[in-house]
Amino acid sequence: MKKMFMYVMAAMLVLAPIAVSAQFTPGYDENPDNTSVGATGLSEISIRDMITLIMNWLLYLLAALAVLGFVIAGILYITAAGDEGKTEKAKGLITYSIIGLVVALLGLVIVRTVSNLVGVGSTTEL
Repeated sequence: MKKMFMYVMAAMLVLAPIAVSAQFTPGYDENPDNTSVGATGLSEISIRDMITLIMNWLLYLLAALAVLGFVIAGILYITAAGDEGKTEKAKGLITYSIIGLVVALLGLVIVRTVSNLVGVGSTTEL
């Protein structure tokens, strides 16, 4: 349990800069007149674009977690020193990281393909 807590804390430290990017207002830098920002100071972004931005953010988060999983698995594999149990644990972690990344990318491809087939293409790209 202590090890899992340390992994979670390390992941939070690594992913902390991503949380800061949530304050970015799309279109603010490109538009000096701030026409994309309403009278309340909030962005006037459509729901479709907001969902796309959230989906992209989750994809970046998942990619960062997959890289973290690869790094942890690599460290476990290197420090196994011939221990079969640790080696198998590292191989399993690498397998699960790859499966998670592939499933996320397939989900993104399926959502984008269906939205383009239906004609709901988004203006915000990955």
